[in-house]
Amino acid sequence: MASLIYLTLSKPAIFYTAGVIGRFMYNSKKPHLEAVRRTLRTKHVEVHYHFVRETILQGKIEIKYVNTNEQVADIFTKGFNRAKFDDLWKQLDMIIRSTVKGRIVWGWGVEQINSILLLSDQNQFGYSFEIAQCKMAKGDVKLLGTWVSPFALRVKVALKLKSVDYEYLEENLRGGKSELLLKSNPVHKKIPVLLHGDRPVSESLIIVQYIDEVWTDGPSILPSDPYDRAIARFWAAYVDDKVHPFMRAIMTANDEEAREAVAKFKEVLVLLEDAFVKSSKGKPFFGGHEIGYVDIAFGAFVGWLKVIEKALNAELFDEATTPNLLVWVVAFLAHPAVKDITPSTDKLLEFAKNVVLPTMKAVAPASQ
Repeated sequence: MASLIYLTLSKPAIFYTAGVIGRFMYNSKKPHLEAVRRTLRTKHVEVHYHFVRETILQGKIEIKYVNTNEQVADIFTKGFNRAKFDDLWKQLDMIIRSTVKGRIVWGWGVEQINSILLLSDQNQFGYSFEIAQCKMAKGDVKLLGTWVSPFALRVKVALKLKSVDYEYLEENLRGGKSELLLKSNPVHKKIPVLLHGDRPVSESLIIVQYIDEVWTDGPSILPSDPYDRAIARFWAAYVDDKVHPFMRAIMTANDEEAREAVAKFKEVLVLLEDAFVKSSKGKPFFGGHEIGYVDIAFGAFVGWLKVIEKALNAELFDEATTPNLLVWVVAFLAHPAVKDITPSTDKLLEFAKNVVLPTMKAVAPASQ
């Protein structure tokens, strides 16, 4: 019987053919195998045949017949009228959650979902779909940080760039670290820490990479090209090696030491200027048209660098040595993912004054 079924099937009905073949393959005889060869016209049937048969015999796959009208997976590949569509999505235990750009959005009836269906306009073939990454509920993503920390700012910018809703938990490091922070980062006991569900991720640059890999529906933070990605990581590490130590040193130095430190730091900025020209390729950011990994790594320090400029009445970025970075600073601070979450220079300066009175020089906040 199975052999006769195979022989009546043709290429246009390949999906149905595959289904029929699958039901008989685990217990087929030689005529069945010959029919499969003729139907699929492949010389690799033996490999597929034996693999499926052995998998079924091992109990890893269970073959069950499903009526065509009950093939729920068809909702992802075929067009249906409204009544049939509604019947299938209800069997998937899906509920209407919201609308996206005028399109109906369905999500599985669970709290933590990884994807949603976007229902596009109906055409002559029925409804079309696309899979989109779903924002997790706000309570599922938490960020432990301090408002003065450039390292926490990195994470905030990345989350906003990816349009991820999250709960921000301010840590008062001078008043003692919270139990949640100590539990979430027991090794370094420092902020920032990203909590994704019950999974903590520590260290700002690692968190930014994690965000880029988990939430893929926003602009990419790291370049897709392996070489470009390696270069971006190099300059981000360079920023951590040079910028943060400079900030800590200059804000606790006397006037003469501070002037010497500024001169040396401007040499660092010249190298970053050259890196910007090569990475940006004439575009406004290290990442090109959109802020990227190095923009976030370096840009998070801009607020504190402006504090240093104001406190010392000095220019770190200038038209003569860093003309492109000078423009980049303005563009970065004006970016929608940055401008509303970056503390003002005056607010940071006031914090600096209150922390290290009477020298009016602040130690940059301890972070990662």
